[in-house]
Amino acid sequence: MTTVTKRSKKQIMYSHVESYQQSGMSLRTYADKHGLTPSTLAYWAGKKRREETLDDSSQQSPSFLQLGFADQDASAVSSYPSKARCS
Repeated sequence: MTTVTKRSKKQIMYSHVESYQQSGMSLRTYADKHGLTPSTLAYWAGKKRREETLDDSSQQSPSFLQLGFADQDASAVSSYPSKARCS
């Protein structure tokens, strides 16, 4: 009996996800044809998509920028839709 490592399982399932996406078949049809449950294939497709999204966002510029004031005595006022103000 062979032991499937986490890494090889991930590679196998990502390969299935790519094949499924290129096959043009429905998720259920592909899963049935390859001995997988539809929920398992859907799980790995989502996992792969989330991982790719994280990889893409890590190459973008930071989401937060530090702001400062040129004049130390200056202040900022924020207005909110509820008409509340913060200074």
